[in-house]
Amino acid sequence: IVGIAAFHYYYMRGVYVEHQMVSIEYRYMDWIITVPLMALKFPSLVGKDAITDAKFAGLGFTGICFTGALIMIGFGYLGEAGLMDAYLALALGGMGWVMIIIATGTPWSSGKGVDNDKIAPELLWSTNALRWFIVVGWVIYPVGYLFSPEVAIIDLGTEGELMMGVAYNIADMINKIGFGIVAWMGAKKATAALE
Repeated sequence: IVGIAAFHYYYMRGVYVEHQMVSIEYRYMDWIITVPLMALKFPSLVGKDAITDAKFAGLGFTGICFTGALIMIGFGYLGEAGLMDAYLALALGGMGWVMIIIATGTPWSSGKGVDNDKIAPELLWSTNALRWFIVVGWVIYPVGYLFSPEVAIIDLGTEGELMMGVAYNIADMINKIGFGIVAWMGAKKATAALE
């Protein structure tokens, strides 16, 4: 996930240097790949025994997380590209985020798809850390969205595009690199517990 994001960031840097503009298209291409991958990776990081059989709209845990990620990214793009009302897109995209939180739970509660009592002790810390990324870390993205020139909910003219880019870059560094580090640490603890 981090490697895919690094490749996209290298390409986006080239676009910015050449055209002096932040490309939302390339950023959303990155997100439509990496965010669902992060959502799909979550079940393997909490352990299969902790995943419940609960269904929501006919979807199991993985389906809820994957669909929520697509809803979140899809509506974000539609709003930011000016293809639908920015406020409506923000609200609908937020529903995708809420779907993921309902499925995964929070650092202080079980989710519809995860039973905290069945999470292996060696995975509890990493599970809750990943939940913090989803619950708190992902809030940075809507802040960047508010500065987008197409959305202009917070209109700062040309500075808005820069603020949007900075917010998105900070969010991606925290959430993707942090997610990768926590996933690695969780996998390392799980492997050590098997030995």
